[in-house]
Amino acid sequence: MDEEKQLNHSDKKMSNRERLDHLDKLLAGEVEPTPTVADDVASGSTAESEQVDREANQKTTDAPSYRWRPTFHLMPYESTALKVLSSLVAIVVVLLVLNSNLMRVQKITVTGLEQMTKTEVLKSARLTKGQSIFFLQTERNYYRQNAQKNALIKDISVSVDSTNTVHVLVKENLKVGYFERHNKRYFLLADGQVIVDAKNYSVLDLPEFNDFNGHVPTLKSVVKQLGQLDRPIRTSVSEITYSPTKENPKRLILFMDDGNEVLVSSNQLARKLKYYPAMIAQMSENGVIDLQVGAFATPYGQ
Repeated sequence: MDEEKQLNHSDKKMSNRERLDHLDKLLAGEVEPTPTVADDVASGSTAESEQVDREANQKTTDAPSYRWRPTFHLMPYESTALKVLSSLVAIVVVLLVLNSNLMRVQKITVTGLEQMTKTEVLKSARLTKGQSIFFLQTERNYYRQNAQKNALIKDISVSVDSTNTVHVLVKENLKVGYFERHNKRYFLLADGQVIVDAKNYSVLDLPEFNDFNGHVPTLKSVVKQLGQLDRPIRTSVSEITYSPTKENPKRLILFMDDGNEVLVSSNQLARKLKYYPAMIAQMSENGVIDLQVGAFATPYGQ
């Protein structure tokens, strides 16, 4: 036991001596200091701090750079004034465009005419060059209604192309005849209307109606049928006389421009008179063509 105690004491002395020697060498700078646990912790903390700094610097480098720009905020009254001014400018621009030649009628064409003239149609519809295209596009019924106030116009359609040309298509209510009474002239229209005292219209190519006094329904029926016929046949009739007989109370006598006479029933005028051109082509001389029952021709003097 005593020997073991002496050995342990000797080891402790050696250890103390070694520590003293190491301290002397450390002070003399002959050896490096041995790191302690605290030093290890401090070293680790420093490394982590350096890593965090590097990552922060990297993020700062990678992040996009923003340039500061000044912002302006309008006061409420300034914002209102700006809106009002913008609206006024827009209105002025629109008015200038609408009143420029770019939005004006440059040319007018009229088609579908047979008896009327272009001037008569445009005057009735109140259409003229230089009018606003915008108004014309939005108020087409205005021109249509104006035109229909003229009894000779059944309807019109108005369109505008890209060159500001207005195209008017007319559907006439044709004059199909006339009669005179008490020194006044009355024109008969295809829809059955009668224009009273219309001496300003021409009677060219129109048949005169005779002896229809007191037979208004028959007159209107004949007028409407005549309006259904093609123009060459319709204008080849110079006179229509109501001439009933016991055998045929609806008989009409038509005097033609070529010198022939046609007998036909008033309720069959449109259906049978359309064959007139083919029949006269087979006749060698003028005469009476009877279309009341069947169809046959008798030369004058026989």
